[in-house]
Amino acid sequence: VGLVKHWNKVMDDNGAAAAKMKLGLKNPGDVDSVPSLGLYAQYFPSTRLIVQLRHPVQWFESFYNFRVRNQVHRKGKNRMPPPMDLIGSCVSIRNSSYGCSKVVRCRPRADNVCTNRAQFHHGISRMGLTPLSTPEEWDLLDHHDMTIHPVRRPVFFLEVNQLAVPQETLQRDLQSFLSLEDLPPMPPHHRPYTRVEEEMDICEEQYRRLRETLIRHGTRASTWIQEYLLQSPMAIVSSRESFIALVEKWKQDPC
Repeated sequence: VGLVKHWNKVMDDNGAAAAKMKLGLKNPGDVDSVPSLGLYAQYFPSTRLIVQLRHPVQWFESFYNFRVRNQVHRKGKNRMPPPMDLIGSCVSIRNSSYGCSKVVRCRPRADNVCTNRAQFHHGISRMGLTPLSTPEEWDLLDHHDMTIHPVRRPVFFLEVNQLAVPQETLQRDLQSFLSLEDLPPMPPHHRPYTRVEEEMDICEEQYRRLRETLIRHGTRASTWIQEYLLQSPMAIVSSRESFIALVEKWKQDPC
């Protein structure tokens, strides 16, 4: 387990001081990969998790173009498939919302980009924050068969556009959630890059069906988040009304 090895190295390098250190990890694949949540439950049950969310249409465009740029810069022979070929699952399991992992392999060339991964509520439900006890909730979750690994501590949820507005409240709430004495400002970070030919503009008419698929997923995810997830005292958000307003926009085409 890479995280376990890294933490052991931190402990070895810093001795007794490591006990007071707070180690952070960002990995977008943790929520929807087969093994990750189970490994957190086994090795790091007290970890404080922060889940950052984004409108599914904007998420897909950004993720696809990120993969395209990386492949071009690596000068690899493989190129990303056309976006319309990525409607559906990332993995060989039909209709699955799992991301790729050593346990479940990616479809050829997909590089973990697909519309099914925009069903964010499927992955979040694995944390066991909601009852998962009614047909109505399972209908919203499409009766997925992903494994469930209930978390022991509250989880902080953040819609990425909350970072684009004044952040005093968000900064204070994150500082409290992480039990930090001080949290520095979080100014927006825009890394300059050169656009490459294969990048997509998801608002083009040729991608209408792709957007419609993503908005269907966004609508169900938004409804589940509001009707079930946010009813849990273990689901923490900052500026609740603002968060809900942003998630509600997932039901609309941003184009």
